[in-house]
Amino acid sequence: MTQIRIQNLQSFNLDLERFASVVMPEQHLAFQKKIALDLLKDIVFRTPVGNPDLWKVPIAPAGYVGGRARGNWQVGLNATTENELSRIDSGGGSTVSDGSGTILSAMPFGVIWLFNNVPYIGALERGHSGQAPSGMVRLALAAVEAIAP
Repeated sequence: MTQIRIQNLQSFNLDLERFASVVMPEQHLAFQKKIALDLLKDIVFRTPVGNPDLWKVPIAPAGYVGGRARGNWQVGLNATTENELSRIDSGGGSTVSDGSGTILSAMPFGVIWLFNNVPYIGALERGHSGQAPSGMVRLALAAVEAIAP
């Protein structure tokens, strides 16, 4: 009888070890990726795109195309950079596609960073644009917190 109990205990311990080392990290990572993907999409599509017709003083530089802030959302795994991208993405699809690829390559227990290095991103987040008077990031975070407190 004692031998059976020890074998059951050993089997149970192995099952727990596998759960802790494989199943939990996989489930954690899947959840982390889902949240990061949802945030990326929400933030990118909430980011206003410059439209001179909506400006108080509609004077745009020659050849102006809006979408620089939207195109500068970046994803970093375990680190950020200070680089500003030259990408202009008024629709947001390229930005989301690039960022999604990075998110999907994340490893368990890493940090997924979403960041933007255009100098005026803080002003946009604080409501400088009438297109996003309540910002982008705080609204996207609030939406995630509402479903995953």
